[in-house]
Amino acid sequence: MANILVVFVYVEKHKDSQIKKAFTCLQRASLPCQLVSPVEIIAKTEKDGCLYVCDPFEGEAFNHLLKLKCRIVGPQCVLSCMRETKAIPKSDEPVYNVSMRGLVISCTSIAKTQRSEIRRLVQWMGGLVMGDFTENVTHLVAGEVGSKKYHVAVSLGKPVMLPDWVLQCWARSKARYQIHATDEEFCEFVCPVFKGCVICVTGLDSEKRSDVSVLTLKNGEIGRASCRERV
Repeated sequence: MANILVVFVYVEKHKDSQIKKAFTCLQRASLPCQLVSPVEIIAKTEKDGCLYVCDPFEGEAFNHLLKLKCRIVGPQCVLSCMRETKAIPKSDEPVYNVSMRGLVISCTSIAKTQRSEIRRLVQWMGGLVMGDFTENVTHLVAGEVGSKKYHVAVSLGKPVMLPDWVLQCWARSKARYQIHATDEEFCEFVCPVFKGCVICVTGLDSEKRSDVSVLTLKNGEIGRASCRERV
């Protein structure tokens, strides 16, 4: 980062924001940086070698930089990398923070629209997304259990997480840059073993049937079926 000009897209409302903190952090480290207005950004006509810092990842200036394929990060990314003395991630996609740095995600049993959102957010948090489940995948995000990817992940001992894991990590990391998706606070988003299942119970007395019902519902069961029905 020492040889790259870091350009902060700044407006008055950023006066006490993370973007101002990140700018001040670089100034104190005597690293080349400057503040520019969204109007100056929109006037740009071509990609350059600068690193642009935007917050939030939306709006005309951000979309213009995206269209020019400029390198974009968020202030949390800058603060985290400075604190940990690590390089800013090199990515073709914008990186808002590094809450998923080092993670490789694959998805299964998730609707196409939500899958696209998860892909975008994982990339914005410094992670990678793969269509196929390979040995490089660190986590599977599953809408329910039972798919081929799910069985492979379980057999390899890979963590299987709910889509809310990604959504909540994004929501929490926007305000806190010292956070990672593998922190203990996200354990509540492990995919329950019966997520999406409809279970049939037979041959048990009422007490045991009640116990089974409590356990299966707690672990993701979505319904109960007669054993004459397709389960």
